[in-house]
Amino acid sequence: MDSLNLLMLSGDRDIAQGKLGPFHVTLGGLAPHFDRIDVITPPSVGASFRSLHGNVFVHPSLRSRWSQSGFISSKAAELISKRLYSLVVSHDFGRFYNGMAAQNLKSTFGIPFVSEIHHVPGHPRAANATEMVLKLLTRWYVQWVRSEVQAFRVVNRKEMPALLASWDVPADRILTLSSAYLDFEVFHPKAGAPARWDVVFCGRLVPNKGLDLLAKAAGIVATIRPQTKFLVIGEGPETPGFKRDLATAGALSNFSFAGWLPSQKEVSNAYSQSKMLICTSYNEGLPRVCLEAMACGTPVVSTPVGIMPEVVRDGLNGRIVQWDAREIASAVLNTVGDPETRSSMGALSVEAVRPLARDITLERYAAAYRELALINSKRLAA
Repeated sequence: MDSLNLLMLSGDRDIAQGKLGPFHVTLGGLAPHFDRIDVITPPSVGASFRSLHGNVFVHPSLRSRWSQSGFISSKAAELISKRLYSLVVSHDFGRFYNGMAAQNLKSTFGIPFVSEIHHVPGHPRAANATEMVLKLLTRWYVQWVRSEVQAFRVVNRKEMPALLASWDVPADRILTLSSAYLDFEVFHPKAGAPARWDVVFCGRLVPNKGLDLLAKAAGIVATIRPQTKFLVIGEGPETPGFKRDLATAGALSNFSFAGWLPSQKEVSNAYSQSKMLICTSYNEGLPRVCLEAMACGTPVVSTPVGIMPEVVRDGLNGRIVQWDAREIASAVLNTVGDPETRSSMGALSVEAVRPLARDITLERYAAAYRELALINSKRLAA
């Protein structure tokens, strides 16, 4: 049998910098199922060609991001001239230069492609006008390629399939493959961990995280329960504005800002030392931090984004709240103030995410792409 090769057009910048983030783990799960994987990535500081996992090769652009489309076309043509690829996978968001390049490769070389859309800005709620525009752009892209793409890969079973269906994507072109994998050696309950914090927030400080809602809710919480301690893990461009909003709400003194913690182990410890985790996002794919906290036995209060309505049973293993500051504050106060309910929610949270073991999730993901690649390989050889 001919070699089974995969070409990925990624938006990830960390992998070419040598960072061992989630995409590095994902590639490690894919590697045993293919003879070779080539990954084309955007430009980034410190990026360079890298070889990973024995058969994965990372090709970062050394141009500006505005010329990424041209770089993808030239690099992909160079790679395709040397070997046959049975599948192209594009990671699609924002300007969609990966997906448009994948469509061009299909037209030119006949290689089928899968478009991965993990979440859509502005859906189910928009944080600002920019996200409204991005949602319209995503709809345009989806409707442009829906008759050409082999499948759209999504990471939750309800939110994204329903949206794509409303955009007239046939059901047989929606491929649900979870990216929700957890390392239970890192994220697990820690008996006897002291509760240093009442509420932890973890994530990049950007508009879709609902920081305005968090600030308003925190102000209500601080008025009713002034001793409440919040911990923020993460950084981002919205940090100054978020702090201003907290000051206006009278809650800034209740917050500690840790920045990015240096390891997953330290993040896990922070979850375990918190009574609950809060997620006020307007739109997400998963979000992963909620699942990590649940694996640690830390209850989650979250808006109904991404996978959360699928794993959180409201009132049993966590809370699902709408985009309303008073409702969010009430859920926080009830969770923080009730140790018995918190303990029960935490135990049920651990059980809810048990099926998301890293090896199981990655095996399903890799097996699905290998199956598509094998089907395509036979068609290309015919």
